[in-house]
Amino acid sequence: MKMKEVCNRTGLTERTVRFYTKENLVNPTSTERNGRVYLEYSEQEVDELKTVAELRKVFFSIAEIKEMKLSTEKITEILTEYKNKLDTDLKVKASIVQSLQQINIASIHDVHSLADSLKNVSTNLQLPKRDVNPDFDKFDQESKEDKKRKYQLFNEQQQESYIIGKLIIYIIVFLHIVFSTIITLSINLNLIAYLLLIAFGAALIVGITWVRYLFIAGVVINVLLTLEVFIGGNIWSLSSEFKVFLIIQIICSIIYGILLIVHPGIKEYEYVQKVGR
Repeated sequence: MKMKEVCNRTGLTERTVRFYTKENLVNPTSTERNGRVYLEYSEQEVDELKTVAELRKVFFSIAEIKEMKLSTEKITEILTEYKNKLDTDLKVKASIVQSLQQINIASIHDVHSLADSLKNVSTNLQLPKRDVNPDFDKFDQESKEDKKRKYQLFNEQQQESYIIGKLIIYIIVFLHIVFSTIITLSINLNLIAYLLLIAFGAALIVGITWVRYLFIAGVVINVLLTLEVFIGGNIWSLSSEFKVFLIIQIICSIIYGILLIVHPGIKEYEYVQKVGR
């Protein structure tokens, strides 16, 4: 029996039928055609749906109905608890009605005064179970499969970002070492200064955040000093090869300085280096 006929026979909406089906209160036959799943309900399952609906109308919970369907010997116990609960509810609601009859409803202007007026009743009552142990998933429109898929996609994106960040860092450090070596050999830079530059590169690979900012500051200083060489006219005393090298260095310095500031992969790489994956 198709869904439309089931709804006509039971008086239930399609959403309600699907909800009861999802809760395993009925188990229709499912067939897949053209990538879609179709449900076929038997006469017995239609009767089961009607039974579930009647019990839900008188406030039996889904869990209680499931338990009674699975273990008929528990019906007496569940029904006794259900009756006791109704008796208690009746007494509580009667006391609430009595309290409401004793107050001037027109004088209640906010929830605070309403709560104060009913405090003689509410003081002896417990919070509803769903308030004490709320089921947040109930209000979440996403299924567990959707959440799992999104979480997996998020992890893949983070892994990709980490790999790109790592690649950028290694390229920057490599170029940094190459440029530092060439400059040291060309202008006899102090060996200690050279080793410090290498140490900063190693610290950048380790993922020390403050080194990245120091590295960026070094890039800015390096660019300014190189520009000073060009603007000051000292460029003419240099060989053509070294001039080309300085131009390449200044372009690379600007590029990887920007990358160190704005690229999210760099931050992801630093984070993983600090806390692990």
